[in-house]
Amino acid sequence: MENMNYETKPATQEKTIIKKSSVVLGDLITQEPVAVEGYISGSLKTISAVALKGVVNGDVEAKVFISSGSSASVLGDVTCEEQLYIKDNASVLGNLKAKGVIDVQGAVKGNIETQENVIIRTGSIVLGNITGREITIEPQAKVQGKLIMNTDENNADLYNTFDKIKTTILADIRYVNVQEIEKKDGKSIEQKNGKNGKHKHHGDVVVDAQVREIEEAIDETNAGSHAESAFG
Repeated sequence: MENMNYETKPATQEKTIIKKSSVVLGDLITQEPVAVEGYISGSLKTISAVALKGVVNGDVEAKVFISSGSSASVLGDVTCEEQLYIKDNASVLGNLKAKGVIDVQGAVKGNIETQENVIIRTGSIVLGNITGREITIEPQAKVQGKLIMNTDENNADLYNTFDKIKTTILADIRYVNVQEIEKKDGKSIEQKNGKNGKHKHHGDVVVDAQVREIEEAIDETNAGSHAESAFG
């Protein structure tokens, strides 16, 4: 009996290609990588990668997203399981959200959010808030929005730290102001107020007013931070 030798070739992964002259009307859902050079009027969803040089008029969900060229445009949100790249003057009119790095060299009108780093390259324009572990904005890039740093620390710990700093600052301010008043008057606040301190000296009232003003300003800032966490 003859030995039969069979050559085994690795299976090649299929790819969905929307050519430049093609138009897709409706949503496209696939498990394959997708290359879009034409036009899709609808959402695009895949568990693999998307390479965009054309237009998607709808939301995009993919493992990895790369758009390149001035003709590449998304009119909708882009969500990725891993990295997200906007290159060579491509544009997105919608929010960008990814678990990996978001790298922008183009135009984005919407919020950018990731658990990792965000890079805004030279010449890019971003109109929206940016949230990331680290945010890098290169020279001549334009950003209009808030920059929010993601950290692994618990928000409660951050607020507790803030309160400790606030207490220390106010204690230092009160001490310095009281010392200055005593130097000017030549007597201690206790001597001015009596042993029980029931009658406050004018200078001490001024100090209390300054402290209250600072406390109110810090409390407003703290409240704003809590609000951003709640709605951000």
